[in-house]
Amino acid sequence: MKDKKVEAQKEIVSIPAMKYFQSMYGRSFEGNDQKAADSFKMFESKERLSTLRLELQWVKDEKVAARICDMVIGKKRLSRYESYSNWASLMLKWLAIKKG
Repeated sequence: MKDKKVEAQKEIVSIPAMKYFQSMYGRSFEGNDQKAADSFKMFESKERLSTLRLELQWVKDEKVAARICDMVIGKKRLSRYESYSNWASLMLKWLAIKKG
């Protein structure tokens, strides 16, 4: 019983880079997350990209509280991709693709 309490306390409850991505890119591309990821890579700093990747890894590893994912990422993506983890995995792949 104690382990569950400790585990619950370790959930991440703030994903500011993800919130920024959603407000600046996610909504602008009307749900086309691959285009949003491409634009983010093109226009944002390496530091901001690195922070977004870190937060996506947290989501992929299910370390972020579900209520935070619901608020920031959105339940539409949850239903479209079957889990926030699946969505984050795809986003990480799209962010890793080199254009050229």
